[in-house]
Amino acid sequence: MAYKEYEILHRRRTVTVHETSSSEESASVAVKSWGKINREEGIQLLCHGLIENRKAIVAARQNGRIDFIDPNEDGKIITKFTEDSIKVNEKNKGVFVGLFANDRTLVTATDGGTVCYRSLASADPEHTVTTLTLSPDLCRLRVHTKEHHIFACGGKERDLSIWDVNAHGSETSPSITSIYTRNTKDPPGVIWRAKNVKNDFLDMRVPVWITDLQFLNDDDVSKLVTGTRHHQIRLYDIKAARRPVLDVTTGEHPVVALVRGKNANEVVFSDTFGNVQSLDIRAGKLLERYKGFAGTARGLAVDHQRSLLITVGLDRFLRIHKMDGTRNLLQKVYLKHKLTDVLIDTDDVEPTNTAPQAEADDELWKTLETKPKVTQDQFNMLIPPFRYAIVEDEVYRGAYPKSRNLRFLKRLHLKTILSLCPNLPAGDLADFCKEYNIKNITLQVNKVKDNVPLSYSKAVQAIQIIIDPENQPIYVHCLDGANVTGLVIACLRKLQMWSVPSAMGEFLRFLRGGVTSSEENEFVEKFSAEIEIPCTIPIWLWSGRVDFVKHPTLKLKFLDPGIVQTTTKKAAGGIGEGDRDLLGNLLEPPANVTTEYREVDAIEEEEPEAVSMTLLALALEGLKD
Repeated sequence: MAYKEYEILHRRRTVTVHETSSSEESASVAVKSWGKINREEGIQLLCHGLIENRKAIVAARQNGRIDFIDPNEDGKIITKFTEDSIKVNEKNKGVFVGLFANDRTLVTATDGGTVCYRSLASADPEHTVTTLTLSPDLCRLRVHTKEHHIFACGGKERDLSIWDVNAHGSETSPSITSIYTRNTKDPPGVIWRAKNVKNDFLDMRVPVWITDLQFLNDDDVSKLVTGTRHHQIRLYDIKAARRPVLDVTTGEHPVVALVRGKNANEVVFSDTFGNVQSLDIRAGKLLERYKGFAGTARGLAVDHQRSLLITVGLDRFLRIHKMDGTRNLLQKVYLKHKLTDVLIDTDDVEPTNTAPQAEADDELWKTLETKPKVTQDQFNMLIPPFRYAIVEDEVYRGAYPKSRNLRFLKRLHLKTILSLCPNLPAGDLADFCKEYNIKNITLQVNKVKDNVPLSYSKAVQAIQIIIDPENQPIYVHCLDGANVTGLVIACLRKLQMWSVPSAMGEFLRFLRGGVTSSEENEFVEKFSAEIEIPCTIPIWLWSGRVDFVKHPTLKLKFLDPGIVQTTTKKAAGGIGEGDRDLLGNLLEPPANVTTEYREVDAIEEEEPEAVSMTLLALALEGLKD
């Protein structure tokens, strides 16, 4: 029986997923969580470490703290350090861009260019710190796995450079420095610095923005690969040239994460559009594309022993793919929170006893014919609805749920299901809502044909239901989870002050052919109806507060005068007690909201009687004068 432990981190706490299996196809998964949800202590980077002769997980947190966590004692913190360059309460507080640890040294790097080598040796109880100050705007720093005094870094307008910490601040450089350094203007410690590619066909400089990098060989520091925000994968051989020996443009989206593949000739990378692909760096050709992602994969890791690709990302799923050419999805685990990185522990592999295993195999073959077929219920699989995705916190979208999706929806603890369908939901979905006391609100929408099936009236009502915290968590669906649901979400994005191209870009991701019609574009562009804003708004809508005077595209009617009052004070410089009567006259009282199924009339063409936010601001400015 083999044992694997995958350690995943997300923005608020550390999560450990233990996988115990005798084969990849029949693996069972158990999830163990450490710590409490806390935004200020969100984890940014993760690595393995060793301290006090104890194996540890090293976590770099958003508040500048570096924790050594014991995985064998339920996440107990062995020791912790603080990075002073991370400022918690300031606007430009900084983030970690590099983390490495072994039994003697802890290496941290921030985007401000501060690189710290901290001693972990038992003979140094003060933990002496050696600090290097590099150029700011770093995006990634990697320490070589064997030559720990060598690291490479890059960032925004910071091309790839390789440093030797032993040579930093000394006039006498080690032999490795004298081999690769060709620029005498570089500060001490730089052993190699890349040169930008040649100008483009317009003779304009090509911008530099490295987002991730990797050493390709554990025994050699001469070959590196980088990914850029300008969707480029570049291979460098520092013994051959300062410019990249391979420069490949991959799609149209920035590279997010990069990891070495099955061997030194392959790299796996992800981009901001949810693509995860592998690239042959010898020929510069894409080899494979891994499917099933609904969001950006922020963390990539490769299990070289079993040829597995492990990914985590913003869609809150941990996925394990086979890297044998089939790219089969072996495991998919929903972990509730946005995930930022993944770490594999391959040391805890229990030895197997072949004799008992052989006896068990013989017994299995004897009873194979009499064994009943394993059903889906026996596996207790969690299957999300077709085109399932997370819109915002406690707001989900997808297609009409089938019976196999109800167990997954149960885990979301829904309060409301909003159905945008021609008929009332029936059968399993209706029984599911009744059993778990879930409100099922139905807005009748015709099937998608040639024209847009959704009216502005239905879109307004759907948005008002979605933004009401009393209805959250909420699942919004139509028949296929594409056009009708997509148009509602696009109009919701306009309320969030997204641009129309951004909203339609998200809309396209859920279409079968990836092409939108002119009617659908026109529907979103001309959407300018009046939206009633509830007394309490969710935190994802304008950060939970109204700090603007007028919405750029929509008309807003606030049901709570206090929200408008606070905003107008900030804009107009103060409101007297006598102005409250004016506010009460300008704002209509809230209407009763019915969650029962009902027919909805079309929106009237004439202008509504409620005064817009602009007129409200002008009236209050007149009172001030």
